[in-house]
Amino acid sequence: EQALSLQRVLGNRQGESANLGNLGSIRFKQGNGQKARELYEQQLALARETGDQRSEGFALWNLSLTLKRFGQDTRALEQAESAFKMLEQLEDPLAAIVGQQINIWLGH
Repeated sequence: EQALSLQRVLGNRQGESANLGNLGSIRFKQGNGQKARELYEQQLALARETGDQRSEGFALWNLSLTLKRFGQDTRALEQAESAFKMLEQLEDPLAAIVGQQINIWLGH
């Protein structure tokens, strides 16, 4: 949280986005899905605002995992599919993992 505050003071939007994602992951692992979701949504908004497609894809993916864990399957799938398309377009290796998980969720 101190790193996030520092990034905000410095005006480092990419650093702020990365820290929001990291904090979201920590909260997710601690079982605090609501806080994780809030942090991922902040990361998503910031990524879209700054045009950082890679961070946007990561935020969508992490948000989908959080939604899935808390029973919001349809919305989770929508977010995962958006993440997959974006990450695939960027040729990010995470796209393969996202695609595999989507197939699992769809029962393929």
